[in-house]
Amino acid sequence: MAADSAQLCKSTAKPLAIAAPQASVAAYFRAQDLPVFDTELQAVNALSQLMAHQSLIDQRNSQMPAVQARQHALAWQAEAKSQGASTADKHLPAPSCLNEADSLSLLSSAGISVVDHVVVQSLEQALECFERFTSQTPDLKLVLKACSAEVQHKSELGLVRLHVHTAEAVKAAYADIIHNADKAGLSLDGVLLAKQIKARREVMIGARRDPVFGTVIIAGDGGLYVEAMPDTVVLLAPFDEANIRTKLGQLRIGPLLRGVRGEPALDISAWVKQIQAVAAAMDQSFAGQQILTLDLNPLMLGAEGEGCVAVDGLIWTQ
Repeated sequence: MAADSAQLCKSTAKPLAIAAPQASVAAYFRAQDLPVFDTELQAVNALSQLMAHQSLIDQRNSQMPAVQARQHALAWQAEAKSQGASTADKHLPAPSCLNEADSLSLLSSAGISVVDHVVVQSLEQALECFERFTSQTPDLKLVLKACSAEVQHKSELGLVRLHVHTAEAVKAAYADIIHNADKAGLSLDGVLLAKQIKARREVMIGARRDPVFGTVIIAGDGGLYVEAMPDTVVLLAPFDEANIRTKLGQLRIGPLLRGVRGEPALDISAWVKQIQAVAAAMDQSFAGQQILTLDLNPLMLGAEGEGCVAVDGLIWTQ
Protein backbone atom coordinates (compact mmCIF):
# COMPACT_ATOMS: atom_id res chain seq x y z
CA MET A 1 0.00 0.00 0.00
CA ALA A 2 2.84 2.42 0.77
CA ALA A 3 4.46 1.74 -2.61
CA ASP A 4 1.13 2.16 -4.43
CA SER A 5 0.49 5.44 -2.60
CA ALA A 6 3.90 6.75 -3.61
CA GLN A 7 3.29 5.75 -7.23
CA LEU A 8 -0.12 7.45 -7.20
CA CYS A 9 1.45 10.61 -5.83
CA LYS A 10 4.08 10.63 -8.59
CA SER A 11 1.70 9.81 -11.43
CA THR A 12 -0.88 12.43 -10.50
CA ALA A 13 1.54 15.10 -9.22
CA LYS A 14 -0.85 15.61 -6.32
CA PRO A 15 0.33 16.16 -2.74
CA LEU A 16 -0.29 13.34 -0.30
CA ALA A 17 -0.16 13.35 3.50
CA ILE A 18 -0.37 10.14 5.51
CA ALA A 19 -1.89 9.78 8.98
CA ALA A 20 -0.41 6.72 10.68
CA PRO A 21 -0.15 6.65 14.47
CA GLN A 22 1.39 3.17 14.40
CA ALA A 23 5.18 3.42 14.19
CA SER A 24 5.55 0.24 12.14
CA VAL A 25 3.01 1.43 9.55
CA ALA A 26 4.49 4.92 9.42
CA ALA A 27 7.91 3.44 8.68
CA TYR A 28 6.66 1.86 5.43
CA PHE A 29 5.34 5.18 4.15
CA ARG A 30 8.42 7.13 5.22
CA ALA A 31 10.53 4.62 3.31
CA GLN A 32 8.66 5.80 0.20
CA ASP A 33 9.54 9.46 0.97
CA LEU A 34 5.95 10.29 1.88
CA PRO A 35 5.13 12.76 4.69
CA VAL A 36 3.66 10.96 7.69
CA PHE A 37 1.78 12.48 10.63
CA ASP A 38 0.45 11.01 13.86
CA THR A 39 -3.14 12.19 13.38
CA GLU A 40 -5.56 13.04 10.59
CA LEU A 41 -5.81 16.61 11.90
CA GLN A 42 -2.06 17.12 11.59
CA ALA A 43 -2.11 15.73 8.04
CA VAL A 44 -5.01 17.95 6.97
CA ASN A 45 -3.38 21.02 8.55
CA ALA A 46 -0.16 20.27 6.67
CA LEU A 47 -2.03 20.09 3.36
CA SER A 48 -3.83 23.32 4.21
CA GLN A 49 -0.54 25.08 4.86
CA LEU A 50 0.88 23.71 1.62
CA MET A 51 -2.10 24.97 -0.36
CA ALA A 52 -1.95 28.38 1.31
CA HIS A 53 1.75 28.71 0.50
CA GLN A 54 1.19 27.60 -3.09
CA SER A 55 -1.51 30.22 -3.51
CA LEU A 56 1.01 32.87 -2.45
CA ILE A 57 3.55 31.61 -4.96
CA ASP A 58 0.93 31.64 -7.72
CA GLN A 59 -0.03 35.24 -7.02
CA ARG A 60 2.21 37.29 -9.26
CA ASN A 61 0.85 40.70 -10.09
CA SER A 62 2.15 44.20 -10.43
CA GLN A 63 0.91 45.22 -6.99
CA MET A 64 3.22 42.83 -5.16
CA PRO A 65 6.62 44.03 -3.96
CA ALA A 66 9.63 42.74 -5.84
CA VAL A 67 11.11 40.09 -3.56
CA GLN A 68 14.67 39.06 -4.34
CA ALA A 69 15.93 37.64 -1.05
CA ARG A 70 15.47 34.02 -2.12
CA GLN A 71 17.24 34.62 -5.45
CA HIS A 72 20.10 36.30 -3.59
CA ALA A 73 20.37 33.36 -1.22
CA LEU A 74 20.40 30.81 -4.05
CA ALA A 75 23.04 32.79 -5.97
CA TRP A 76 25.19 32.98 -2.85
CA GLN A 77 24.88 29.22 -2.32
CA ALA A 78 25.75 28.52 -5.97
CA GLU A 79 28.82 30.76 -5.82
CA ALA A 80 30.05 29.08 -2.65
CA LYS A 81 29.51 25.64 -4.18
CA SER A 82 31.39 26.58 -7.37
CA GLN A 83 34.37 27.57 -5.24
CA GLY A 84 34.37 24.23 -3.48
CA ALA A 85 33.10 25.62 -0.18
CA SER A 86 29.93 25.08 1.79
CA THR A 87 27.74 28.06 2.58
CA ALA A 88 28.92 27.81 6.17
CA ASP A 89 32.54 28.18 5.01
CA LYS A 90 31.85 31.15 2.78
CA HIS A 91 33.62 34.21 4.13
CA LEU A 92 31.19 36.90 5.14
CA PRO A 93 31.58 39.95 7.33
CA ALA A 94 30.30 39.43 10.86
CA PRO A 95 26.73 40.59 11.46
CA SER A 96 26.47 43.85 13.37
CA CYS A 97 23.73 45.22 15.60
CA LEU A 98 22.66 48.84 15.12
CA ASN A 99 21.96 51.08 18.06
CA GLU A 100 18.38 52.30 18.37
CA ALA A 101 19.01 55.71 16.83
CA ASP A 102 20.65 54.19 13.75
CA SER A 103 17.87 51.61 13.55
CA LEU A 104 15.17 54.28 13.62
CA SER A 105 17.07 56.33 11.02
CA LEU A 106 17.32 53.33 8.70
CA LEU A 107 13.64 52.54 9.17
CA SER A 108 12.64 56.11 8.40
CA SER A 109 14.73 56.12 5.22
CA ALA A 110 12.90 52.96 4.16
CA GLY A 111 9.52 54.65 4.45
CA ILE A 112 8.58 53.19 7.83
CA SER A 113 6.83 55.59 10.18
CA VAL A 114 8.90 56.10 13.35
CA VAL A 115 8.54 58.21 16.48
CA ASP A 116 10.01 61.72 16.65
CA HIS A 117 13.30 61.42 18.50
CA VAL A 118 16.75 62.89 19.02
CA VAL A 119 20.03 61.63 20.50
CA VAL A 120 21.88 63.84 22.97
CA GLN A 121 25.38 63.67 24.40
CA SER A 122 24.91 65.74 27.55
CA LEU A 123 22.35 66.78 30.12
CA GLU A 124 22.40 70.30 28.71
CA GLN A 125 21.42 69.00 25.28
CA ALA A 126 18.71 66.86 26.86
CA LEU A 127 17.19 69.89 28.58
CA GLU A 128 17.33 71.93 25.37
CA CYS A 129 15.53 69.17 23.46
CA PHE A 130 12.95 68.85 26.22
CA GLU A 131 12.19 72.57 25.95
CA ARG A 132 11.93 72.31 22.18
CA PHE A 133 9.63 69.28 22.30
CA THR A 134 7.31 70.79 24.92
CA SER A 135 7.26 74.39 23.70
CA GLN A 136 4.29 73.74 21.42
CA THR A 137 2.82 70.81 23.37
CA PRO A 138 3.09 71.61 27.08
CA ASP A 139 1.45 68.35 28.20
CA LEU A 140 3.79 66.20 26.12
CA LYS A 141 5.58 63.37 27.90
CA LEU A 142 8.95 62.03 26.80
CA VAL A 143 10.77 58.71 26.93
CA LEU A 144 14.50 58.63 27.70
CA LYS A 145 16.55 55.58 26.72
CA ALA A 146 20.18 54.57 26.66
CA CYS A 147 21.47 54.47 23.08
CA SER A 148 23.93 51.62 22.63
CA ALA A 149 24.42 48.70 20.26
CA GLU A 150 25.78 46.68 23.19
CA VAL A 151 22.38 46.05 24.76
CA GLN A 152 19.15 44.98 23.07
CA HIS A 153 16.78 44.83 26.06
CA LYS A 154 17.17 47.99 28.08
CA SER A 155 14.31 47.90 30.56
CA GLU A 156 15.83 45.08 32.61
CA LEU A 157 18.94 47.19 33.22
CA GLY A 158 17.09 50.35 34.17
CA LEU A 159 18.01 52.10 30.93
CA VAL A 160 14.51 53.37 30.05
CA ARG A 161 12.49 56.11 31.73
CA LEU A 162 8.86 56.82 30.82
CA HIS A 163 6.43 59.67 31.53
CA VAL A 164 9.15 62.33 31.69
CA HIS A 165 7.27 65.65 31.67
CA THR A 166 9.32 68.21 33.61
CA ALA A 167 12.87 69.53 33.46
CA GLU A 168 13.55 68.04 36.89
CA ALA A 169 12.32 64.68 35.67
CA VAL A 170 14.67 64.95 32.68
CA LYS A 171 17.60 65.56 35.01
CA ALA A 172 16.70 62.59 37.21
CA ALA A 173 16.06 60.25 34.27
CA TYR A 174 19.27 61.24 32.51
CA ALA A 175 21.33 60.71 35.68
CA ASP A 176 19.72 57.31 36.32
CA ILE A 177 20.41 56.10 32.79
CA ILE A 178 24.06 57.19 32.86
CA HIS A 179 24.53 55.60 36.30
CA ASN A 180 22.91 52.30 35.30
CA ALA A 181 24.87 52.16 32.03
CA ASP A 182 28.14 52.66 33.93
CA LYS A 183 27.08 50.02 36.44
CA ALA A 184 26.48 47.55 33.59
CA GLY A 185 29.79 48.44 31.94
CA LEU A 186 28.13 49.69 28.77
CA SER A 187 29.54 52.11 26.24
CA LEU A 188 26.85 54.61 25.27
CA ASP A 189 26.38 56.40 21.97
CA GLY A 190 24.23 58.94 23.78
CA VAL A 191 20.79 59.14 25.35
CA LEU A 192 17.74 59.01 23.11
CA LEU A 193 14.78 61.31 23.78
CA ALA A 194 11.51 60.45 22.07
CA LYS A 195 7.92 61.58 22.24
CA GLN A 196 5.80 59.22 24.30
CA ILE A 197 2.94 58.04 22.11
CA LYS A 198 -0.36 56.66 23.34
CA ALA A 199 -1.67 53.60 21.54
CA ARG A 200 -4.98 51.79 21.36
CA ARG A 201 -2.92 48.62 20.95
CA GLU A 202 0.76 47.73 20.89
CA VAL A 203 1.65 45.47 17.96
CA MET A 204 4.85 44.12 16.47
CA ILE A 205 6.57 43.31 13.17
CA GLY A 206 9.56 41.02 12.85
CA ALA A 207 11.50 40.06 9.74
CA ARG A 208 14.41 37.84 8.82
CA ARG A 209 16.30 36.90 5.70
CA ASP A 210 16.07 33.12 5.34
CA PRO A 211 18.45 31.29 2.95
CA VAL A 212 15.64 28.98 1.82
CA PHE A 213 12.40 30.96 2.06
CA GLY A 214 13.75 34.45 1.43
CA THR A 215 12.00 37.23 3.33
CA VAL A 216 9.96 35.96 6.28
CA ILE A 217 7.71 38.41 8.13
CA ILE A 218 6.09 37.90 11.53
CA ALA A 219 3.32 40.22 12.69
CA GLY A 220 1.07 40.16 15.70
CA ASP A 221 0.27 41.39 19.17
CA GLY A 222 3.16 43.29 20.70
CA GLY A 223 4.37 44.84 23.90
CA LEU A 224 6.05 43.54 27.01
CA TYR A 225 4.49 40.07 26.97
CA VAL A 226 5.01 39.20 23.30
CA GLU A 227 7.20 36.20 24.18
CA ALA A 228 5.17 35.02 27.16
CA MET A 229 1.82 35.11 25.32
CA PRO A 230 2.62 34.99 21.59
CA ASP A 231 -0.13 35.83 19.11
CA THR A 232 1.51 36.10 15.70
CA VAL A 233 1.14 35.12 12.06
CA VAL A 234 3.81 34.39 9.47
CA LEU A 235 3.97 35.90 5.97
CA LEU A 236 6.23 34.44 3.30
CA ALA A 237 6.98 36.79 0.42
CA PRO A 238 5.55 37.48 -2.08
CA PHE A 239 2.34 38.79 -0.58
CA ASP A 240 -0.03 41.67 -1.21
CA GLU A 241 -2.34 43.79 0.93
CA ALA A 242 -5.16 41.25 0.77
CA ASN A 243 -2.84 38.49 2.01
CA ILE A 244 -1.71 40.66 4.93
CA ARG A 245 -5.25 41.57 5.94
CA THR A 246 -6.32 37.92 5.81
CA LYS A 247 -3.42 36.91 8.03
CA LEU A 248 -3.99 39.70 10.55
CA GLY A 249 -7.62 38.65 10.74
CA GLN A 250 -6.47 35.23 11.94
CA LEU A 251 -4.85 36.66 15.08
CA ARG A 252 -6.57 36.06 18.40
CA ILE A 253 -6.73 39.84 18.74
CA GLY A 254 -8.45 40.03 15.34
CA PRO A 255 -11.86 40.95 16.79
CA LEU A 256 -10.24 43.70 18.87
CA LEU A 257 -8.67 45.17 15.73
CA ARG A 258 -12.12 45.48 14.18
CA GLY A 259 -13.58 47.10 17.31
CA VAL A 260 -15.69 45.51 20.06
CA ARG A 261 -18.17 46.71 22.71
CA GLY A 262 -18.26 50.24 21.39
CA GLU A 263 -14.50 50.59 21.00
CA PRO A 264 -13.28 52.05 17.69
CA ALA A 265 -11.75 49.89 14.97
CA LEU A 266 -7.98 50.17 14.83
CA ASP A 267 -5.90 51.50 11.94
CA ILE A 268 -5.24 48.17 10.24
CA SER A 269 -4.44 49.96 6.97
CA ALA A 270 -1.53 51.77 8.60
CA TRP A 271 -0.23 48.51 10.08
CA VAL A 272 -0.49 46.86 6.66
CA LYS A 273 1.55 49.68 5.11
CA GLN A 274 4.23 49.24 7.77
CA ILE A 275 4.43 45.52 6.98
CA GLN A 276 4.74 46.25 3.26
CA ALA A 277 7.49 48.80 3.93
CA VAL A 278 9.39 46.31 6.10
CA ALA A 279 9.18 43.67 3.36
CA ALA A 280 10.53 46.16 0.81
CA ALA A 281 13.33 47.21 3.18
CA MET A 282 14.50 43.60 3.47
CA ASP A 283 15.40 43.69 -0.24
CA GLN A 284 17.25 47.01 -0.10
CA SER A 285 20.87 47.84 0.58
CA PHE A 286 21.77 50.52 3.12
CA ALA A 287 25.34 51.85 2.85
CA GLY A 288 26.42 48.49 1.45
CA GLN A 289 24.65 46.57 4.21
CA GLN A 290 21.52 44.44 4.06
CA ILE A 291 19.14 43.74 6.91
CA LEU A 292 19.46 40.22 8.32
CA THR A 293 16.86 40.50 11.07
CA LEU A 294 14.53 43.24 12.16
CA ASP A 295 12.38 43.54 15.27
CA LEU A 296 9.88 46.36 15.73
CA ASN A 297 8.23 46.04 19.11
CA PRO A 298 6.17 47.87 19.93
CA LEU A 299 4.48 49.72 17.15
CA MET A 300 1.84 52.05 18.54
CA LEU A 301 -1.41 51.32 16.71
CA GLY A 302 -4.13 53.95 16.93
CA ALA A 303 -7.77 54.03 15.95
CA GLU A 304 -8.65 54.30 12.27
CA GLY A 305 -6.85 57.29 10.80
CA GLU A 306 -4.45 57.66 13.75
CA GLY A 307 -1.63 55.64 12.22
CA CYS A 308 0.87 53.01 13.31
CA VAL A 309 4.24 54.25 14.57
CA ALA A 310 7.40 52.32 15.45
CA VAL A 311 8.87 53.49 18.75
CA ASP A 312 11.58 50.85 19.15
CA GLY A 313 13.69 49.00 16.61
CA LEU A 314 16.34 46.29 16.76
CA ILE A 315 18.20 45.61 13.50
CA TRP A 316 21.09 43.30 12.61
CA THR A 317 22.84 43.94 9.30
CA GLN A 318 25.56 42.30 7.23
